[in-house]
Amino acid sequence: MAKLSTEDLLGQFKEMSLVELSDFVKA
Repeated sequence: MAKLSTEDLLGQFKEMSLVELSDFVKA
């Protein structure tokens, strides 16, 4: 398992947050 740097982790979290927010709004 590759270790993610804090920036990579935050970047993925932001992208997932946007997608999850989009799904949440649609729901």
